[in-house]
Amino acid sequence: MGCFSFWFLVTQIAHRGAAAAEASHYDVTASFESIGNLKTGARVSMAGVEMGRVAQIRLDPSQLRATVVLRMSGRFREIPTDSTASIITQGILGGQSIGLTPGAASGYLDEGDEIHSTHSAFVLEKSIGLLVAHFLSNSSPGAAQPAH
Repeated sequence: MGCFSFWFLVTQIAHRGAAAAEASHYDVTASFESIGNLKTGARVSMAGVEMGRVAQIRLDPSQLRATVVLRMSGRFREIPTDSTASIITQGILGGQSIGLTPGAASGYLDEGDEIHSTHSAFVLEKSIGLLVAHFLSNSSPGAAQPAH
């Protein structure tokens, strides 16, 4: 009888621990035109405070956009539904993360919700390419050269 009681107690504690672990986070999604070098496991933060991690990245074949699953800590349940998700770079050559900017809605994000307002990654190579293309298109072979 003592062994059975001990086994029952252990299984109940384990079950409660698993249930608490499941409730300790919730997943929301955000869709981006470009995610740059964002990786699974990247930080999700608001005002510099880490609130979660990137759990999954996949391509939405119908929209041809990247869908990012954000696994949010259950401690942060009051994120307005109209908040904005932006892909930000940590320094010039640093890794990328998701930065959340709070909205003003009275409702809060919950399991399975989508953040509709997003800002894609700034891709330096793309901007340099556009700048070079613009420079080359404005320079013509017959342009006058300055006098020496």
